[in-house]
Amino acid sequence: MILYPLFYLVLMTFVVACAMVPDVSDRALVINKKSGARECRQLFDDSEQIINHEKVGDSQAVKIAAYPYLRSNRWLASFKYQVSSDKAFASWLDELQNLGMEGLQVELANLSQAGRAQLPKQAVFTHCTAILRQTDFAGASWAVKEKLIKAVDVPDEYQTWKRIIGLYWLTAWATQYGTENLYDEIRDTYKNPVPLENSVTYLAPARPAADKVPWVMERAYGQHPLGIPQLKAGDRALLFAAFAPNITVATKTENDRIGRITWSEESETPVVITGTPTVYQYLSYTRFNQQILLQLNYIFWFPSRPKQSAIDYLGGNIDGLTWRVTLSKQGLPLAYDSIHNCGCYHLFFPTDKSCLKQPAGVLEEPAFSFQQLTSTSHKPLTLQLAHTSHYLDRVLEQAEVGENLVEYQWADYNSLRSVAKPGTENLRQSIFQTDGVVAGTERGERFFLWPMGIPAPGEMRQWGHHATAFYGRRHFDDANIIERYIGTAGDQTCQ
Repeated sequence: MILYPLFYLVLMTFVVACAMVPDVSDRALVINKKSGARECRQLFDDSEQIINHEKVGDSQAVKIAAYPYLRSNRWLASFKYQVSSDKAFASWLDELQNLGMEGLQVELANLSQAGRAQLPKQAVFTHCTAILRQTDFAGASWAVKEKLIKAVDVPDEYQTWKRIIGLYWLTAWATQYGTENLYDEIRDTYKNPVPLENSVTYLAPARPAADKVPWVMERAYGQHPLGIPQLKAGDRALLFAAFAPNITVATKTENDRIGRITWSEESETPVVITGTPTVYQYLSYTRFNQQILLQLNYIFWFPSRPKQSAIDYLGGNIDGLTWRVTLSKQGLPLAYDSIHNCGCYHLFFPTDKSCLKQPAGVLEEPAFSFQQLTSTSHKPLTLQLAHTSHYLDRVLEQAEVGENLVEYQWADYNSLRSVAKPGTENLRQSIFQTDGVVAGTERGERFFLWPMGIPAPGEMRQWGHHATAFYGRRHFDDANIIERYIGTAGDQTCQ
């Protein structure tokens, strides 16, 4: 009987400990611009305690062990064995530092007032970042630099233990069969005319003159030690406007309308408000034939994919699509691809400048494509989406028009990492949880697709968390994603 009071005491101690905000103010508030490396490391430790306690960690980039001021993603991790000169290493370090500061700023902005009050201003973190970088790498030997190179590791989204328990090498064959059937359905849909009645076309804002694109591309290249194209804010905006798609959606209900993803007072999970059609911009990069190419990502959201029956395992709250344009160095589309914002339904669209490569091997999900496009830079494209499922049925190489025309507005995708919460005083929260998943977007498919190793299959997720193959391994942000599946027209590797 004595065990019960003891258990109760342990339980209450645990609950009280979890409820208390870590009090680090005595240490954190003495940090100032005269502080050294020891104090700065303590500051980052203290801030991480508070961030973890309040569950506001941002996982779009991965923290690097022993270097609290640096973060990486799959793109930057792809350089780890190519930074062979001091200049290249320093440039790579700049990029890791920028990601580190970006992620920290998001986390600090999302802290409660009580948590934020325990930490100094942003300028102190900036100062400490410079101090720690100087301490770690100023005049460092190559052996010291190699420690960072080895520490940079971005794990994939696949949970191997689930594949082991789920007998992956058996169950994957069933998944392959189901995936191939789905692609057959998509092909059949493409062959048939899509009715445009009751469709709404979301028009891109005004496009710049096509002859400006080559000048932007020329300015972008040749300025970075790692060969990463650099865009000024105005040039970036021009490129996104130049290649922006129009979006035609067969509209039966409010759930077929594009909106703005945000927080509301009525819901504890994010919602999509359709009064303001919004397309979010995100710039990424890819490797292709020993070149580094720009990628323009256009992300948009729907309130839900409504369930069609009680056993509909694909339906659920919030749906969305990402359309990506990979540009050649000359500013012409080399290839397009798209996913739903769960990472599902990864479609590739080669152009007349490229082609689809042969499948890689056994139980390696191949690139699926049902349509080839041209690479003319000034020709507007229209994405034609089905109602309810929001499947991308086809891409029209024209500005599709109709009776219901609405212009969408632009927003920065990174703004979703810190969004004001209505009904609160200065409280902000990311649309994404610490694991990169959007809360409240569960799908029934998680109950039978878990042996494929993808956490929370079907749920909407953040950049960096899009596993796009149920069998095999593939991520939307893999540094070689286009090169892996797309070849140059006429290449022997093409189908």
